Amino acid sequence: MALKDSSPSEAMARLQMAKNIDAGPSEPVELGILSGFKFTATRSGNGEVMFQDSGYHTEAAGLPLEVYVVTAAGQTITILIDPHESSGSAARAFTETALAIAKTIHFTD
Repeated sequence: MALKDSSPSEAMARLQMAKNIDAGPSEPVELGILSGFKFTATRSGNGEVMFQDSGYHTEAAGLPLEVYVVTAAGQTITILIDPHESSGSAARAFTETALAIAKTIHFTD
């Protein structure tokens, strides 16, 4: 919620500068009624991953994170999907479940 007053493009740019990631390009995304952008954050392995604005941090090793920046109820919302050290079918199931939940989220003003 730290980026709620930022534009989606501003929030995306700040998130792509997180410590210890290689940020992929942003691309448009639709999650149910939410729309915005997403990018993949591959862990660099150089230390703990940290998104300064939100305070979110995670392991230095593991699968990439999926980072979503969407607009809802006039605010910018950030969704981080982090499979941590899961792998294979467990990581896919986690990500699919998280995306399914995100698609059901509804915000009101």
